[in-house]
Amino acid sequence: MSAHRSYDMYVLRQFSGVGRLPIRVLLALSGAFSPEDITALTAAHEGVLHSLRLDRRDLAATLVAKRIIELARNGERNPVALRDAVLQSFRNDPGSSGL
Repeated sequence: MSAHRSYDMYVLRQFSGVGRLPIRVLLALSGAFSPEDITALTAAHEGVLHSLRLDRRDLAATLVAKRIIELARNGERNPVALRDAVLQSFRNDPGSSGL
């Protein structure tokens, strides 16, 4: 097992059973984003949490993070656009995370 994969497994074990992962952990595990991307996606995440009055420890914060990552994988990197798209997805279907 590579050192990177071993570290990924360590991180997952640390958070197993918690039900939520900080966005930076999800982004690091994805391996698809540059440090600049991570800064932008983290800003978008914080913006959504603030708008929805959520705490990072809320389970919904993980759903927000996953939605941001999904949008970023489709090419969006602007934190304001990401924030707005995630908020809109929750407004369009308030009974679902949209995932």
